[in-house]
Amino acid sequence: MSKFTVKAREAVLSVPVEAFCDEYRSVRVAIEFLVDHETPVTQDTVAAYFRDMGHHELADWLVAELPLQEDDGNLLAFAKKLADYHECQRSVQAMKNVLANLNTATDCADVLLRLQKVASTIGRVTQGRQAPLRIGTVMEGLLEDAERLAASGQVEGYVTGCAGIDEAFGRLKGGDLVVIAARPGMGKTELALKINKHIAQSVGCASLIVSLEMSHQQIGERLLSDTSQLPVDVFDNPDLLSLESIMDKLRRSAEEYQDLPIYLQEVTNATHVDVCSSVRQFAEEVSNLGLLTIDHVGLHKTIGTSRVEAVGDMTRAYKMLARELGIPVLLLCQLNRNLEMRDDKRPMLSDLRESGAIEQDADRIVFIYRDSVYDDKSGWGSVAELINGKRRRGEAQSSYLDFKAGHFCDVPPGFTPPIAQIQAASASQRSFKTMRGLRTYDY
Repeated sequence: MSKFTVKAREAVLSVPVEAFCDEYRSVRVAIEFLVDHETPVTQDTVAAYFRDMGHHELADWLVAELPLQEDDGNLLAFAKKLADYHECQRSVQAMKNVLANLNTATDCADVLLRLQKVASTIGRVTQGRQAPLRIGTVMEGLLEDAERLAASGQVEGYVTGCAGIDEAFGRLKGGDLVVIAARPGMGKTELALKINKHIAQSVGCASLIVSLEMSHQQIGERLLSDTSQLPVDVFDNPDLLSLESIMDKLRRSAEEYQDLPIYLQEVTNATHVDVCSSVRQFAEEVSNLGLLTIDHVGLHKTIGTSRVEAVGDMTRAYKMLARELGIPVLLLCQLNRNLEMRDDKRPMLSDLRESGAIEQDADRIVFIYRDSVYDDKSGWGSVAELINGKRRRGEAQSSYLDFKAGHFCDVPPGFTPPIAQIQAASASQRSFKTMRGLRTYDY
């Protein structure tokens, strides 16, 4: 077996042959041959391969220009250099293809749309670059990961430490697109802010909240009032603010945020391409971006396309961004108002506006439902349900949070949900999913 690891071999051989020019292409072929014959890859073994094939000039060039050592560092650097070259060539070609037709644009909006497609296309060139891998190579990599996990005990992904949130969301892992969906007023933004705060405190990574709906000040007010355990409208109440005890609470809470790596970006009249470009630039600046939140899908600007196509473009772009940056992305969505015409108003996947693309691209979909919004005498009181509509890994399960003074918190000790309503809701959901031939946790 080659002495370099599975991941090094995978990195080198994942670069397509067409990425290699002239001598580099020959080196790639030589490495593939040596790997297939379980021979260590060094400068000497590659040079020997060239001499055996009668290419003495390539062996001489290799010794002079491209030293290879028997370790992952140089192999991975070699693979990255060639992959970058290939990516650059594909980017240039993609840009030429789109710009070649730019002079046929009919108006300024059409020009802008085509230019955005250039940026979007270039941002996607790395997708699909990896060559097919043998299943044995994949399995070796999985075993390496399993052994590392067993030794360290550290499971991939983030948890918030809030039981109600973690039960519904599970671990937030890099590359995941996690959708939080609800009708207006249910608490989408509030829940997302709580997740950001918990992760910034417990993990220490930077989180970026991109809001197309609220200003920096409005988001800050929500965070500060939550931490202070004050009503969300405290900043609109001068009588409360005139009390020194209230101001002391706000000052102490504000101190908690001084060193937290939470960043707010206020965006208006922007397309998803604009947002993705801005996030990539920010990720380069902070270097430790660990969580991205987009609030929300329905407020993105679209140009020259149907709403269904636009939402599909958005969700695919944010899913690819999550994979590119290796971080979880929280994407907030608003539900169709038609659900309010049903007796049981608990959300289902069909209630997502333009839901097809969202269902397809999301790794997880969590609905927020508060029965008290529709019935102030509800047996649920102030409790909110976090309903799992989709969970790509593991079985979907729902959980509960209390919602008081505009903020989420743990349910009271000993809380028991109204069983009759739960059973009725479950029967309704099962009936709906049976009609569609779907289950919440297996697609």
